[in-house]
Amino acid sequence: MKYQACYNGCMGLKPMICLHSQSVSDLLDDKTTEVVCLGEIDSTNNEAKRRIAEGQKNRLLITAERQSAGRGRMGRSFYSYLDGSVYMTLAMPAKAEDPAEITIAAAVATAEAIECCTGIHLGIKWVNDLYLKGKKVCGILCENIANDTTNYIIIGIGINIGHKRIPKELKSIAASIDIGGFPRENLIAEIVNRYDSSKNCSFENILARYRARSVLIGRTVEFEREGTRMQAAVLGIDEKGRLQVQTKEGCVLNLYSGEVSLAVKNE
Repeated sequence: MKYQACYNGCMGLKPMICLHSQSVSDLLDDKTTEVVCLGEIDSTNNEAKRRIAEGQKNRLLITAERQSAGRGRMGRSFYSYLDGSVYMTLAMPAKAEDPAEITIAAAVATAEAIECCTGIHLGIKWVNDLYLKGKKVCGILCENIANDTTNYIIIGIGINIGHKRIPKELKSIAASIDIGGFPRENLIAEIVNRYDSSKNCSFENILARYRARSVLIGRTVEFEREGTRMQAAVLGIDEKGRLQVQTKEGCVLNLYSGEVSLAVKNE
């Protein structure tokens, strides 16, 4: 894979100023983590997969200034060509785990790290998006990947930070956060350290913090089930991280995965 240099004035964009891998490494609690900071890449998750396929053994943290093929859940694209944002992937050898539980822990760690570092409180839209004033500012994509001998957990996180170049077609649904002069290296390390510390907490504890930030509980959502588009009121999030909803007919459903959207945007 060829990478663009960090200082790149192509396409009328400002030169990229890459993060400093040693600065990030120095701030991590887990000193076994290999840190790689890149300029432009297709996606940090893809790069992690390539390195795992090539025999990567250690924990790995990859960051990029821009992604040309960022991805979200369900194969959707994630616009990630915005200078000064955070695009990162944490990959680590681990036993196979439920991607939903990993995503919930990563969402809590990211939201709490952002609030700790900037004072900005973000809500969580089940299952993997962080929201500010009704607009998405962060997406998370978690995957389990196995090579011949080891299973890997891959956690991709994209955070829109301090820019005004969100494409016109996305401005109604996407926003960014302003971190002032706070170093991105510190924010990235805080996210990773908080995710690592979550391993010492029960999933029940993590779920309670996740529920406290939910932007869906008590609201009406739309979703697809067995090919039928449905509406239901969100009752809560159960002990397995599933979204509990109740239809107009009184039927209670537990949604394990999929996409939900607010039925009434301004309710």
